[in-house]
Amino acid sequence: MIRAGQKYRAMQPLDVITFSSWRTPATYGSTGTLPKGEVFSVDQGPHSEAIAVYCSSEKNDTLQAVVISEANRSSARYRDYYLCIAIKDILERCERLSD
Repeated sequence: MIRAGQKYRAMQPLDVITFSSWRTPATYGSTGTLPKGEVFSVDQGPHSEAIAVYCSSEKNDTLQAVVISEANRSSARYRDYYLCIAIKDILERCERLSD
């Protein structure tokens, strides 16, 4: 069972959804790829019917440059980003690390 705070390593590239957070009332999503070997942790445990969870990369700034466009990152309104990873991919394509 996936729980908040658990750490994982992608054993192969993973398709992920990224959400850009802005200093205005807007949020945008796009798709990206989490590279093989990337270590991430689960931000919040999933509810019973969830198919994906929000996660944070250990290399947040480096990954941000890969999954968020330069135009978005350089905007004065840009605040941060969030990774959304499918639970199935975590269970089948990632290695659990010690917390």
